[in-house]
Amino acid sequence: MFNLPNYTQVPNYLIDNWMHKLSHAEFKFIMLVVRYTCGYHRRQANISYKTFETKCGINIKTARTISKKFEDFGWIRVVHGDYQTANSYEIITAEHPENQDDNPGVSDPGGWGCETPRGRGVRPLGVGVSDPYLKERIEIKEERKESRNSVAPSEKAFGLSSLLLTKMKENNPKTRDPDERKWALEIERMNRIDKYSWDEIEQLIIYSQEDEFWQTNILSAAKLRKQAARLTLQQRKKKKGPSEDAHEKIQRMKQNKEAAELWKSSFAVPDHRMKIYSDYCEIKVYDSWCKISYYEHGFEEQIRSAFKKADF
Repeated sequence: MFNLPNYTQVPNYLIDNWMHKLSHAEFKFIMLVVRYTCGYHRRQANISYKTFETKCGINIKTARTISKKFEDFGWIRVVHGDYQTANSYEIITAEHPENQDDNPGVSDPGGWGCETPRGRGVRPLGVGVSDPYLKERIEIKEERKESRNSVAPSEKAFGLSSLLLTKMKENNPKTRDPDERKWALEIERMNRIDKYSWDEIEQLIIYSQEDEFWQTNILSAAKLRKQAARLTLQQRKKKKGPSEDAHEKIQRMKQNKEAAELWKSSFAVPDHRMKIYSDYCEIKVYDSWCKISYYEHGFEEQIRSAFKKADF
């Protein structure tokens, strides 16, 4: 139950134009400033970070970040206090010299919906001192949004999105039909932005729907694009086939060691010029030792090159 008529006049512009754009913390922050200023019919109010934490659940770091943001927007003016005094917060109003309106007799010219003690309205949020800065940011975001949506998917993108849907329905006949244009846009971006060729995208689609793990995870074109890098790596690993087992490595080491001993005996290389160890051999080339591991696949080529340099 609320006691009437204990109300705080809240700017209409804040509710109508900005409430849905602000985060929870940002909205609670500006509402507390409005409460402590418009709510008490005063121009300024000292509000400590502890108050923001208690009333809004906002920590000091977040409160500072939001305060700086709203200052840049031209919504509030902050006079920072010292270690004993809380910051002073002031709503930017039409009564400031730089914000005077052509018609001073009109109450609430900005459409805030709250009045100061002298009957003057408060300038709308986002239309304060830093309005050009805010306007530019909004225009840039709108331009980016328009540019993203203005690219029409190619026929190839539509075809591959249809292929993905077909493969998914083969795995699960109850798969719902998606937004074809949205899927095609994701496929188009894979080609245009991520630089995947159409053939590569097609192979990724086929692989993702044939693999038991990925067919339960890749359920949209957006997911395919997100996991494209991992899919590519796993696809390449499968193409290479199984890795060499331990037995094959031991056999290769044994063969390379026998080859090293044969090279040494064939050229009658003395021990101070070539040394045979269990895992590798060393050949003295000029004034340094050249170490060649028996693990190497190109062991014969390396030892031949070392013998040539050593001039045996």
